[in-house]
Amino acid sequence: MFEQFKQELEKKAAAGEEGIPELIDFILRSALELNATDLHLECREQGAFLKLRMDGILHPVGIIQKELMLNAVARLKVMAKVKTFDRRSPQDGRIEFEDPAGARFLRVSFLPTLHGEKATVRFPDRSKISFELEELGMREEDLLRLNRFLEARQGALLLTGPISSGKTTTIYSILKRLVLESRDGLSISTLEDPIESPIEGVTQTQIDPVGGLSYATGLRMLLRQDTDVMVVGEIRDEETAHMAVRAGLIGHLVISTIHSPDASGVFTRLINMGMEPFLIASSVSAVVGQRLLRRLCTGCKKEHILTDREKGILKMAGEGETRIFRAGQCNACRRTGYRGRMGIFEVLYMSEKLRELILESPPTRLIRKRAGEEGMLPLSHHARTKVLEGETSLEEYIRVLVPV
Repeated sequence: MFEQFKQELEKKAAAGEEGIPELIDFILRSALELNATDLHLECREQGAFLKLRMDGILHPVGIIQKELMLNAVARLKVMAKVKTFDRRSPQDGRIEFEDPAGARFLRVSFLPTLHGEKATVRFPDRSKISFELEELGMREEDLLRLNRFLEARQGALLLTGPISSGKTTTIYSILKRLVLESRDGLSISTLEDPIESPIEGVTQTQIDPVGGLSYATGLRMLLRQDTDVMVVGEIRDEETAHMAVRAGLIGHLVISTIHSPDASGVFTRLINMGMEPFLIASSVSAVVGQRLLRRLCTGCKKEHILTDREKGILKMAGEGETRIFRAGQCNACRRTGYRGRMGIFEVLYMSEKLRELILESPPTRLIRKRAGEEGMLPLSHHARTKVLEGETSLEEYIRVLVPV
């Protein structure tokens, strides 16, 4: 499916060392044209293996021969303005890249490996992100729950999900809503690592741990700056967790992300980080869990009747004949069967009964059960709906939500 890319790559590489700048330029531009989110350049004994992540899936797309491998990495390091002579230390940089859509800032990281350095480039695609809450794909009832929290303008909102599950897009959509509704009547500041996209009306700060600016120190400064809304890119440690939760308790609106299997598991994660249950119960007002599912290509998806086993996976045992869609193959989707991604969500909105339960440091299953009794529908419910509506496939449901 990437034959044309491979053929052009071979032509560019045939120019040797002198053609390295043109080769790297071709790779970056092609990745952008293919709407890739990440580019991996993995140095191995045979050469540098090129891979592109598209719609969440990593695809091998070509190989740069061994004799050009080090020069290709060095060219990326020059563009990223990092130390080209240092091949033993991990390094991070940023490339300002011009294309027809305008200037883009590409995040680049370099990691020493057995056969050379691995380079990874991330492509923030601002052109396709509208940052509108209504366009994220939340169910109407979940959106109402989230809006109810935002209207209160205090407490902590935590988002959870794996890497590249759309958490930053959700946060930016929330910030855009707050800016529009407040008409500059709110002081909104963010601490990010990195800053993905500029937002009008928001003061954004890049975290720099080497320079002494961590999430904890940045949050401490925001508390002195009369800030109404604070975004902390990620709660990674106990100190940041304590400060974020306390800020939500004293009247600020705090938005952050934390890693947990689902929305219900966030409370157990905070308790395990050393947080007192009474602080969590008093400060955390809502939790959003989310994932991204690939959309079926409308040009080649094909109808399929669920088997009894497949109904069991979707927890639909006993129901009559059910038709869904599976992935096909066509040129429009590069024969993957999918084009683009969509979000699925679960929103846990804190209630008095949930607060009382969390004070007892309960296991996650009890929190999940109580949240379900109060209206929270799990990620699997939202994903199953997308399968039955023909927007995604059972295979995608299994890939993202069914544990191995």
